[in-house]
Amino acid sequence: LAVNKLSGFLFGREMPSTPTAGFGSPGQVSSVFLNGSWGYGNYNAAFATVKMQQWHGLTLVSNLTWSKTLGTQAVAQSTSGFTPVDAFNLHNQYGPQPFDFRLIYNTYMVWEPSWYKGQKGIVGHLLGGWKFSPIFTALSGAPVEVNVDGDCQAYGEINCSSGGTNENAILMSPYTGGNSVHYNVPGSNGIGTSQPLTNINMFANPAAVYNQFRAPLVGFDNQTGGQGVLRGLPTWNLDMSVGKEFRITERVNTKFIATFTNVLNHNQLNNPSLSITSPQSFGVIFGQANTPRQMEFGIRIGF
Repeated sequence: LAVNKLSGFLFGREMPSTPTAGFGSPGQVSSVFLNGSWGYGNYNAAFATVKMQQWHGLTLVSNLTWSKTLGTQAVAQSTSGFTPVDAFNLHNQYGPQPFDFRLIYNTYMVWEPSWYKGQKGIVGHLLGGWKFSPIFTALSGAPVEVNVDGDCQAYGEINCSSGGTNENAILMSPYTGGNSVHYNVPGSNGIGTSQPLTNINMFANPAAVYNQFRAPLVGFDNQTGGQGVLRGLPTWNLDMSVGKEFRITERVNTKFIATFTNVLNHNQLNNPSLSITSPQSFGVIFGQANTPRQMEFGIRIGF
C-alpha cells in the first residue's frame, strides 16, 4: 500500500473561496454562495401626464415619471450564480437598482387630418384618409458599475470562475466626469487607450475619472454602491406608424400601413466598460445599443 506524504507545509489561502491545487480540485472550497429571499428595496416616484383628445384630429398622451428606486440587488433564489458582496451585511450592497431611471418621458399620438376626409376627386383620394402615429421615448442614464476584478474576489465572496455579484469600486472624491459622449479622446497613461481608431469615450479625461476610484476594503468599506455609482448615457428613440385609407367604393376600401422602428435612424451608443482592473478600456464606448431603422409595409383590403 503506497502512502502519499506532503512534501512541505501548505499555508492556507487568504480567502476560503480562492481556488488552490492543495487538497483536491479546484481547492479547499470551490465557492461560497448566499442565496435567499432576504433582500429589500423601495421605490418612490412622482408622475405627471397630459392628455389631449380629438383636437383638430389630434389625440395625444404625454407622461413624465421622476423616480428613485434603491435596494440590495437581490434576485430570484433560482439565480444561484449571484451572491451578495458581504453575506454578513446585506446593506453593504444597498444602492440604485438596475432599473433606476430617474427620469422617463414618453409621448404617443394619433393624428388624423380632417383635410379631404370624404376623398372626393383625385386630390381628395391623394390627400385624404391619412393617419400618423409617432411614439417618442426618452430616459436618463441607467446606473453603471465601476467593477473590480470581474465582480468577484475583492470581498472574498466568491471565486471568479463560479459566479459574481455587483462589486463597485469606491469613489474617493466628488464625481465630476458627467455621462455624455466625447469624441477624439485618445486616452493617456494607459487609461482609455484601447480604441485608437474611433476614440469615443464617456469621459473627456478618462485618466482623471479612473484615478477617483479604488478597490473596496474588507472591514473598512460598508457601502459598495448597489448596481452602480455612476450614470450611463441617456437614451431616446422615435418610432412611427403611417397609414392611409383608400375608398374604392362605398363597400370596398383599402388600407396601407407603414411602420418604422427608429424612424430617424438614431445611433444610440452603448454604455462603456468601467473596471479599475482594465484601465485600457476604461470609459471606451464600443458599438451601438439600439437597432438601425427597420421598416414594415402592409396592405389590408376590407369589403
